[in-house]
Parts: sequence; structure tokens; C-alpha cells
Amino acid sequence: HIEEIDFIPGIDMVSYEKGYVYHTALDDYDHIDDGALQRTGENIFAVLKALASSPKLVDPGDSRYHDVIYFDFAGIFMLMYNRSTEFIINSIALLLIPISIYLTSTRISSSITSVI
Repeated sequence: HIEEIDFIPGIDMVSYEKGYVYHTALDDYDHIDDGALQRTGENIFAVLKALASSPKLVDPGDSRYHDVIYFDFAGIFMLMYNRSTEFIINSIALLLIPISIYLTSTRISSSITSVI
């Protein structure tokens, strides 16, 4: 069935028969009913066909998500920001890289000098 969490649409394709075993130690091929994989494959194929034939692939139009960047930080949290914020983040990173290289090289050279 189709769900929307935080205004992001998604499709839940879980077989509800014996749903108590999903994501447990008992979750294996023996606990999947015979038609579950077939139905899941048919559903995925139908979704892919609908997505592939969507006119939004050619012209996304005025979608509120077309200019948004999603960044998952090690599965801990997710950031969502626009292109102007991306430019600022990338600019700061480009400035910090040479500074980091310089500081690292001065530490290495000072430790080499103290050893000699």
C-alpha cells in the first residue's frame, strides 16, 4: 500500500502472512509464502513501468523536490538542503581542505625537526 511519511511518498510491499517473523532470526526463505516473491516482483515491475513512462522524467515541472539534496550521515540522521546551501557547504569544504593540508604538513615538519 502507498504511504507518505514527511511528505515523501513510498510503497510498503510486505507480505502480511506470518509478518511477526520479518527482521527476526526466523526471517528466512522457509517463512516466505510461495506467491510472495512473485507478487512483490509484479508490484515492483508495475511501479518501474509507471515511473519509466512518467512525463516528469522529461520535464519535472514545478516539483517541490527537484532542487533538493538529501544526505544520509552514516545512517544516524538525514540532511535535506537546497542548491544554494550546497554551494555554501562545498565552498567551506574547499576552503578547509588547503588549511587542513597546511596544518598537517607543519605538524609533520615540526615533529621531524624535533626528532633530528
